[in-house]
Amino acid sequence: LLGTSCGPAKKDKTEEETVDETTQTKKYKVYKAPASQEYNDAALTMSAPTTALDTGETTFKFEVSNYELGVQTPDAETRGIANSGKGQHIHFILNNDPYSAHYEPEFTKNLPEGKHIVLAFLSRSYHESVKNGNSYV
Repeated sequence: LLGTSCGPAKKDKTEEETVDETTQTKKYKVYKAPASQEYNDAALTMSAPTTALDTGETTFKFEVSNYELGVQTPDAETRGIANSGKGQHIHFILNNDPYSAHYEPEFTKNLPEGKHIVLAFLSRSYHESVKNGNSYV
């Protein structure tokens, strides 16, 4: 086996790559992330719609308490990870599709025909979910 290189390999600051010579598999070193800003009292409730979801344009309204949408999470600049310039938001997932981010507590969605499942939860500006018993619906 012969390997050549045009220069030193670039390393990410947060992970270290090594190769196990016996199995030729890559191994990575994982670092624990620092603790996130706590929001133990943050709460999210859905106030509309109040009936079963229907097809077409649907308005969703949420009540948010002890949490501010649209502001930067205080530790965002020190984390070194993807961060929304629009601030803290609601992650909204419909029917297991990719999430959409909402910076206001009221928005509309066009729902396709069929039955629907909604999951919504509070998200820090750097897209980490707030984890407590009242931060999701």
